[in-house]
Amino acid sequence: GRNGAFVIERGSPDDVPAVLVSHQPIAGWSHFALVYDKGLPSLYINGKLARTGLKSGRTVFAGGSDPAAPNGVTYFFEGNFTPLRTDARVLSAQEIANIAAAGPPAPSISASPADIARSADGGVTMRVWESGRYTSSNGQSVTAKLPAPRTIEGAWHVALQPGRGAPASITLPKLESLSHHADAGVRHFSGTATYERQIDVPADALKQGLRIWLDLGRVEVLSGVKVNGKDLGVVWKEPYRVDITDAVHAGANHLSLSVTNLWANRMIGDAALPEEGHYVDNADWMIGEKPGPDGKMTPVMARKITALPEWYKKGEAKPAGGRVTFTPWTFYQAGEPLLDSGLLGPVRMLFTRDVTLK
Repeated sequence: GRNGAFVIERGSPDDVPAVLVSHQPIAGWSHFALVYDKGLPSLYINGKLARTGLKSGRTVFAGGSDPAAPNGVTYFFEGNFTPLRTDARVLSAQEIANIAAAGPPAPSISASPADIARSADGGVTMRVWESGRYTSSNGQSVTAKLPAPRTIEGAWHVALQPGRGAPASITLPKLESLSHHADAGVRHFSGTATYERQIDVPADALKQGLRIWLDLGRVEVLSGVKVNGKDLGVVWKEPYRVDITDAVHAGANHLSLSVTNLWANRMIGDAALPEEGHYVDNADWMIGEKPGPDGKMTPVMARKITALPEWYKKGEAKPAGGRVTFTPWTFYQAGEPLLDSGLLGPVRMLFTRDVTLK
């Protein structure tokens, strides 16, 4: 979760002792490494030792897929993740730090080297994503050659939606989460950020009967895509990818990506500003913990409004200044970890070829 991680050793559905619990803020793409050294578990988060746990005395194996439990309960990770890597030795702290520093790998181009479908005349059509020789079960084959993917490197101009507590625009030397930016208004920005730049399309790709795709990599959370002013729609789930063949020409092309994120980061930023209204603690809803005077963790309760402001009751816009957002409840604390935000990339041009086997 966003407030920590724990390690369990599952022997059966009813025997799952926690051998390690680590309380700390976690957000966005994070690297986890669990090391067992002579039966002692140590958890590393983003390349740093978070905590060493308890030795249970069991023989522990790396987790795989969970079989259906007798009580009908199975466990799945809710979120996005890269494939599990298991090393049959104890990695050093420096090795783990180096792996974490590399960041997550780029999303795979395709789950399969080719998308296969049956055509109306009974043939087999393929959209080929990788160069190679493809053979059907009846022995017919075709060889497809494709250019290598092109990563779009360099700076981006980013215009930020006005009225959201951020500057009108920024320049990013390279793509990274807006939540990592030095400017607090950008870090806490919620709304639509429009990323613009030129991309160079090779003339050869347009002459070879290829399809050209723009792959946005990782996006938080969705993006409208325009190429040379032509609206190519909105991508809202993986793969964040659109066919740009009919919108581009050889040479320089203008790219505009309107990326919209969630409200959480702005609400976290607003939590550090003075309350605008009358609020009281809600004793029934805990939203976090903080150290008390004695150093022990004490609960932080959500706060609820006791009277709605006049501008709200009249249906007017919120007055400018102070907080950007208004809620009758407090959902976040100041200083909570921010969500990944904006265009994370890498942005790439991918090339495919459509072929038919008969």
